[in-house]
Amino acid sequence: MDNSTFSHNPSMRSGSAATASPGAAEQAAEQTAASMAHWAAVDSARHSLQRARHVAHEAVDRLTTGASDLVDRLENKTAGWGDMPQKAWSYSRSTVQDRPVQSLLVALAAGYVVARLLSLRRGR
Repeated sequence: MDNSTFSHNPSMRSGSAATASPGAAEQAAEQTAASMAHWAAVDSARHSLQRARHVAHEAVDRLTTGASDLVDRLENKTAGWGDMPQKAWSYSRSTVQDRPVQSLLVALAAGYVVARLLSLRRGR
């Protein structure tokens, strides 16, 4: 094989103006326009994704802040519930010591009501 076929003569290269067909320039222009349109679409998609990511991060931040505030409010409202049984026992004890007869009558009435409710339930 002869090395002259691989010369660097510009007229021998494909796609050069010297050997190009008449429609090659238009085809190259169309390819350039298509390439530019492709990259414009890629840039637009990238920009849209960045905006969507930003909106999603803001939404997550708002949800996190709202959940944190809700937890704080619930903790504040339920802070005294742990000692509630102790408070109820102390209150009941002091009430029975201050008014023993009334406490006994209330206990008897409550027992009677519970007994009646249970007997009605068994009768069905």
